[in-house]
Amino acid sequence: MQDAPHPVIAAPHPADSPAYRKATLAGLVAAVRARWLWVVVAAVLALVAAVLWLRGAEYRHHVELRVAASPGSSGRSTNLGGLASLAAIAGVGTTVEATPFRLYLEDLTSPAAAADLARDAQAMRALLGPAWNGKDWQPPASLGERLATDLLGLHDDAAAPQGPLQLQAWLASRISVAQSERSPIVVVALDHPDPEAAKALLWRLHRLADARARIRTLERARRNIDHLDQRIGSVQELDHRQAMVATRATEQQRLMMTQNPAPYAAQPLGQPVASPGPTSPRPGLVLALALVLGVAAGVAAALLAGPVHKRTAP
Repeated sequence: MQDAPHPVIAAPHPADSPAYRKATLAGLVAAVRARWLWVVVAAVLALVAAVLWLRGAEYRHHVELRVAASPGSSGRSTNLGGLASLAAIAGVGTTVEATPFRLYLEDLTSPAAAADLARDAQAMRALLGPAWNGKDWQPPASLGERLATDLLGLHDDAAAPQGPLQLQAWLASRISVAQSERSPIVVVALDHPDPEAAKALLWRLHRLADARARIRTLERARRNIDHLDQRIGSVQELDHRQAMVATRATEQQRLMMTQNPAPYAAQPLGQPVASPGPTSPRPGLVLALALVLGVAAGVAAALLAGPVHKRTAP
């Protein structure tokens, strides 16, 4: 008597087979469809959070000041002044040329700029509002900062300056300087809730930085001239004497240039200009991003909850 043939048991689909992938995808889709309400709730919560954030957000205008190097300022080195020719004779060279225009750009957000700004109470109130009390800046904490402080015990000491000395860090973080190798124009920009205060700030920083560049060159030229006047009479070698005489003439020209009332280091191309409306945050972009994140969170929660088991009739 022959044994009855054993029933053939289908082997499970390998993980890389199309049938297995199709079944897995179908299971994921079924899990999301069965828990579609989770996705809707997550998307609604994300949109509500975005709306609440937008209501308390600080809407900022974009303000720009376009400047270019004044004629000759990009090539007037202040490293050695007019003594560069004498340094060349001695075989001494420099790798970085600190021109007045480069120093002007660095001065826009320098500690000296912050110190000059902090001494003007009217400018500080226009820029920072009632949070500036004349000595310290204590801006009101946002909702997120209050939660982080009260619930988590976190303190962000670098979030905002607490006095004139830290104002320089705020200037460096808010003011951007955009340069291009293809254009001689440099764009100095600031994002601020008050466009008029931002325009006044950029113009003030421009004037102060240009004045410091002028004073720096003036003092250097005077010291160089005094030094050359003391040394010319004691130099015996003819080549060195001629070089020193030519250098003194160059320094005298530099001194005369600093007395010109025209902008010395940077030539502004008009007054600062503000955007017609706020540029950040953008409500449409924030809401769209919140919707995408909410849907993604709902789908992830539906998948992490596991597969859906169908109920069978008893």
